Amino acid sequence: MSSEWKGVVLAGGKGARLWPVTKAVNKHLLALYDRPLLHFPLSVLIESGIREIAIVSSPDALPMIRALYSDGSDFGVRFTYIEQEEATGLGDGLRGARDFAQDSNTVLALGDNVFLGRLFGPTVVQLIRQTDGASVFTTPVSNASEFGVVETRADGRPLRVVKSPRGGGPGLAMPGLFLFDASVYRRLEEGGPGFGVADALQSYLDEKRLRIAPLPSGTQWFDVGTVARMFSATLAVRSGVQTSVADLGGCPELAAYRQGWIDRRTLMERCVMHEGSAYAERIVQILEHTPD
Repeated sequence: MSSEWKGVVLAGGKGARLWPVTKAVNKHLLALYDRPLLHFPLSVLIESGIREIAIVSSPDALPMIRALYSDGSDFGVRFTYIEQEEATGLGDGLRGARDFAQDSNTVLALGDNVFLGRLFGPTVVQLIRQTDGASVFTTPVSNASEFGVVETRADGRPLRVVKSPRGGGPGLAMPGLFLFDASVYRRLEEGGPGFGVADALQSYLDEKRLRIAPLPSGTQWFDVGTVARMFSATLAVRSGVQTSVADLGGCPELAAYRQGWIDRRTLMERCVMHEGSAYAERIVQILEHTPD
């Protein structure tokens, strides 16, 4: 099995629950405080050491996403853009990345999921080192019917993956970041059009090759699918900006700098070009508090 990893970000969908804001703009390009929502999953992938990243979105949205990110060289990575004609589910979005992934393992990130916290990136790196099978994060929620969940045995071992459990009540949700070995693409193809990410995870579980990991302590997770959740995530990002002089979540430029993929001088020069931008000024402030 390949030990190489690539990243896939799913950034399609209609954003119907955010209408009319999303009538003309892809949800993932909306601002979360002072940066695009899509910055957050991209930052996680870069923090995890992944330099080959595919962004999957609709034909209408891809030109705008490409205009924002170009080929990825600003972050020391390489972006591939993949069209998803219809928003027919996560499984179909990942299927479209098969030629891109080839024989590599894949970190699948949902473009509207936000993770804030210092320990999240390092925990993803730890899971990446375990290349066999699949891994998911879990976190308790009170409204399990709104998310894909993992049902567990009394000893905490996973028992079943459920895409959309019926009824309300608490459960263990799966935040939108999944790690798959290269066999996921074979599983999706063999399963057919209706076979999705939850089904693929269940197939790993049936083989006892699914790992579950709790979100690291202090990690905040937001599934930004509704106006209320977007507002909550915006407040959390704003709070982080105001209280920390050493970090800036959802910043692919800083993530790339810390990986050594872009140098300090280049990053400072780019920020100077955008004088007046609070986001650029924040990057400069962090760099000034960071030893060479």
